[in-house]
This record gives sequence, structure tokens and C-alpha cells, in this order.
Amino acid sequence: QKNPKSLTRQREIARIAVETDDTQTAIDSYALMHMHGRGSSFKGGGRVVKNVAGYDFCKLLTGSMGTLGVITELTLKLKPIPERFAIAVCSPTDLAQAEQILAALINSDTTPCAVELLAGPTWAANKHLTGDASATNGLFLAVALEGTEPEVFWMAKQLGTEWRHEGVRDHHIVDGDAARELFANMTEFPSCGESPLVIRATMVPSGTTKFIGAVQDLDKNCSLQSHAGNGIVIARLSEFPSAGLARTLVGKLQAVATAARGNVVVLSNPGGSE
Repeated sequence: QKNPKSLTRQREIARIAVETDDTQTAIDSYALMHMHGRGSSFKGGGRVVKNVAGYDFCKLLTGSMGTLGVITELTLKLKPIPERFAIAVCSPTDLAQAEQILAALINSDTTPCAVELLAGPTWAANKHLTGDASATNGLFLAVALEGTEPEVFWMAKQLGTEWRHEGVRDHHIVDGDAARELFANMTEFPSCGESPLVIRATMVPSGTTKFIGAVQDLDKNCSLQSHAGNGIVIARLSEFPSAGLARTLVGKLQAVATAARGNVVVLSNPGGSE
């Protein structure tokens, strides 16, 4: 934690900078958010990965979505397209086993680029997830892998070994164009199709399976996607809650999210119902 006297001094410097229009002083005091109204240009960050000493105003301006200032120039870090991209898919028997598999991924020797827990009719109808299975419970864990050909081959094999130790009997690898199509399906899930209510919850990753279970208790036919690695759950309900929006969110789902140090927001409510 910063020294309170130091923070007080920084705020005072920022106040003086604004009053005197001293841009450089404001930069040194981490108070750049106060300069947008005067039309002064300022720079922050740089062309290296780590160069922030204090408040990272670049993230602040990006997250403010234009409300604190106008971004006129960007320096972006680019990554080359990986040589191979694949998605390992398994179907846990229930949410308890899904939580067990997710917990084991923490100590996995593999390095996934995405970990998605998927549930509901939308995913049960996806041929890339079901593979050759004639029947499915509609619950899937999709782990995306990328890198060189040998890297992805080894990670896919290693992941299969680790999953068998967790009691997973069958899994398959989605590769090539099919993997890219499946990943696009997951990316577009929050906005695809029509739903009377779409919500998003954020919480600690260990709380995602419990939250998914709570949503399924409210709507058996809902479809859900969890970015299980960072604790984000998106739910597309099949019907508007009969108990009403406020009672459903505040009385039931918000309590579950709060217990996992999170919250729930509405992404889409086309009917405007309460």
C-alpha cells in the first residue's frame, strides 16, 4: 500500500497541474484523467511490455469507453497466428465432476489459451462438441490449445491422460477449420439468436459451477457459457423468469454470485420486462 502522505501529495500536485495546465506535472502525478476537458494531449505507456510506475491510466481510458477522453493514437502488441489451433472436448457427468476437472487444470502441465464450460440445448446441438456421441447430457468442457504442431500434439495427449485420471472416459479433439468454427460459436454466444433475457455474472473461478447450477434450477432449458479460467458466466434464458427480473436476480442469482465475491448484470432484455 502507498504511504497516505505520498497519495495526498500526488493529489495536490494533480490539482496544481490542472489549474496551471501543466501536462507533464499531471503525468508524473498519475492524474491524467483530469486533463481531458482542456483539450491538452498527453502520452502514457510506451513500446515495452512493462513500464508503468503507479496508476495505469491506459487501462483507465480504455475501460472508460470514451467517457474520460478521446484516444487518438494506439500502440498495439501483436501475436503471430499460431501454427496449430485445436480444442480438446470432454463431457463431464455432472457439475461436480466438471468442478473437479477444472480444479485439476490448475496444476496441469498444459497451457490452455481458453477454458470454456458449456451447458444447455445450444451446445447439445453443436456437432463439434458432441462428436460421435449418440446422446449427451448437454454439459461440455472445451479447452483450447495453440502453438507449434509438436506443442499442440503433446498438450492434447497430456490433457487426455490427465482427464482419464479424473474419471473422464471419453474425449475428442476438434482441429482445423472445425476448431475455428467452434471457437467462433463460443465467441458469438452472448449475442447470437434471440433470448428473452441474457445475463452475465462475474465471480471467483471456483464459484462458476455453483452459479451455473443455480441458473439451471431457475430455467432447465437455458444455455450457458462459462469462461471458467476467469470466472465469467453468460446465461441465455429460454423464457423470462415468472417471478420477475428483480426478484430473480436480486433474490436468487445475486446471492449466489455475492457468495463467490461477484455480481450479476443484465446484458439483454429485449422485452423491457421487470
